[in-house]
Amino acid sequence: MADINEIYKLVQYRANKSGFLGNISPNDFNLIFPRAEIKYFNSLYAQYYKTQRISDALSKFFTNPIAVTLTGTGTYTTPVNLFHVDAITVDVAGVQYPVKRVEKDRLANNLSSKIEMPTAKFPIYSEYDDLLQFYPIDVTGVKLIYLREPTTSVWGYTLVSSRPVYNSATSVQPEWSDLDIDNIIYLALQDIAQNMRDGMLQQFSQLETQQAK
Repeated sequence: MADINEIYKLVQYRANKSGFLGNISPNDFNLIFPRAEIKYFNSLYAQYYKTQRISDALSKFFTNPIAVTLTGTGTYTTPVNLFHVDAITVDVAGVQYPVKRVEKDRLANNLSSKIEMPTAKFPIYSEYDDLLQFYPIDVTGVKLIYLREPTTSVWGYTLVSSRPVYNSATSVQPEWSDLDIDNIIYLALQDIAQNMRDGMLQQFSQLETQQAK
């Protein structure tokens, strides 16, 4: 798997290969490459389960089942890297039962319904900005699996004679496979081309992105 320094060099090389004559500074790279990562991540998520290839690419970002202790009011503050709740279960006498998500506009109906009212065996939850609310509120714990956001890659450097020199100690390495990295690089090149108004680079990166799908 390529490290962030190899990726930075590859972005420079492919940009120059397409005819781009400008310089991609470390600060520009550290701005553009993470944006490309998120754009690629979102595109995979939008097509999740459609192909094995996409499922494999996202699999590393799913957490193992996490035992979650709820507050006395049935709430859980979500982790800052949570992108999507994949599954929640509750343990009743050693058996895991699914916890159903209920959208907020349907919550009142569930709580007042004699048929759909949540129970300890079949609880429900609603998702808010930074917390999950569970019902009945006396549910004490659940198991959570979620899709987390990828870490933000960073090309760290120190200045030597006013020139940036790669520093692995301050860098953050990408979590993607080499195949995914290729796709992300071309997305980054598209962003560079749009900002620099480089038609040749934009055409090159769009063509390569289409071929990489």
